[in-house]
Amino acid sequence: MRLIRQFLNMWTLYWFAAGLLLGALIHITTILALPLISEHKAWDRIGRVLTPNTMVILPPVSPDAQPLPFMAPDIRYAFCRYNIKDTPLNVKARLLNELWSVAVFNRKGENIYTLSGSGLKSRDVDIKISLADDDLPDLGFGSNAPIEQSIPVKPYDTEGIVMVRAPIISESYADEALTHLTFAKCKSVDR
Repeated sequence: MRLIRQFLNMWTLYWFAAGLLLGALIHITTILALPLISEHKAWDRIGRVLTPNTMVILPPVSPDAQPLPFMAPDIRYAFCRYNIKDTPLNVKARLLNELWSVAVFNRKGENIYTLSGSGLKSRDVDIKISLADDDLPDLGFGSNAPIEQSIPVKPYDTEGIVMVRAPIISESYADEALTHLTFAKCKSVDR
């Protein structure tokens, strides 16, 4: 009985709570710091093999051949590594159905903008990526332009990746999906 009282005194509880709090703090700090200190980021794996401002359709994903981890084999991907340091970028894509999406990521892998095919009146989308606010009116944005056809995106970084994600509903739609995916383009816009 005396041993139990000594074990459960206030100092023991204090040190137990302090250790638990310190462990939680170290755990959270480690989880939040891992993307910043990681050596094999998505940018390193995809960014260095892609030509800047050119859309590239990746071959079908298999367990042995996938450029990024956890890529789905029933989805076709097109990537464009962009650099808008000198000129804005124009991204055009034709989304076959509501499952298709276009996403813009910065160099750190943070999602800047995502557009899915659900709810669009037109399946053709036109995204303009520019650092300067002054570029957006010059790129053809008027007050009467439909939002899904003319989308301004202003990232805070000069480099990043645009990804077109094309889920294949069934094998019979694979050729049609690949045909629509070839319409995805990204190119620099002359000022």
